[in-house]
Amino acid sequence: MNLHKTLTFAHEMHAGVNDWTGVPYITHPVFVMLSLPASCSEEDKHIALLHDVVEDCKDRLIEKFDLEQPHHQDQIPKEWQDKENQLLLEKIFSAFEKYGYSPYIIEGLRLLTRDCWDGLTYLEYVKNIIESNHEGAMWVKYCDNKHNNSIERRAKLPEQLLEKSTQMAKRYDKSIALLEEALTTCIVKRTNGLG
Repeated sequence: MNLHKTLTFAHEMHAGVNDWTGVPYITHPVFVMLSLPASCSEEDKHIALLHDVVEDCKDRLIEKFDLEQPHHQDQIPKEWQDKENQLLLEKIFSAFEKYGYSPYIIEGLRLLTRDCWDGLTYLEYVKNIIESNHEGAMWVKYCDNKHNNSIERRAKLPEQLLEKSTQMAKRYDKSIALLEEALTTCIVKRTNGLG
């Protein structure tokens, strides 16, 4: 899969959607991709471009991959909703494989998709990414948090989102610190020929 096709695909999935600052949403995954260090692989760039697609674009993915629509969530018991959501996620990841994405990319997307990790707090979810040792997922989450937490981006938020943004900033600061520590360890191990 080439990067241009992934960019086109991500753009199609996020088409017509703006982020909280009012700019087209696709600018966020592109910024995340461009923020990755030079040591990251092309596969990591695919993960960056697609990191919010599964979580935010399920309806479009169902249509794109011609998947069976899930039942109306309000018409089935909660435990069935959870199972149905997990089945849908597996179908989506299988479709990514058929679309030509590598197991490494799919695993990165699975790790970054919050819906796969119901029941975890945000920091537990980030720790799960770290414990996976999937360096690409760690770099994407790090760059994602840095962009979401940037002062320049937060300054463009509408007033009604400023309080929530302040709360989110604390969460992102903790996440960034955890990811920096883990990524530094990865770099040191690699530099010393241990990883």
